[in-house]
Amino acid sequence: MILTRRKDGGLLFEERWDRFCTEWRGAAPKERVILDDGRPAVRREPRPEDEDGEVTFTTLAPALWERVKSRQREAFAMIPPPKRVRLCQACRGEMVVTREYEGVWCFRCPACGSSETWGKDVLGGVQGAGDKEKR
Repeated sequence: MILTRRKDGGLLFEERWDRFCTEWRGAAPKERVILDDGRPAVRREPRPEDEDGEVTFTTLAPALWERVKSRQREAFAMIPPPKRVRLCQACRGEMVVTREYEGVWCFRCPACGSSETWGKDVLGGVQGAGDKEKR
């Protein structure tokens, strides 16, 4: 994490991609902003009980944003992929199904190697079909 001070006096936290995604997904729509240089950010107001609190922004480092911005613009627009097709959260590449269990689908990204598990109640699929999970 890199901590810098903005021209207006607010604090700017420049996070890793995975931590920023967590912040972005948890933020209310009114907290999601675009900085002057085009980077997405989450703006947090100080709490009322903090007397000397200040506005904070959570965003990505400029060098990281340059690498991922072309693929991530559509991710921040919240365009969902088709059913049973997942786009990698790290590189936005199309993931392939590696295993199907009774209640979940397991995906792997051939481009970056990351993996994700999604429930059939979210993506669809026959509950009970696939491999039985070992207990």
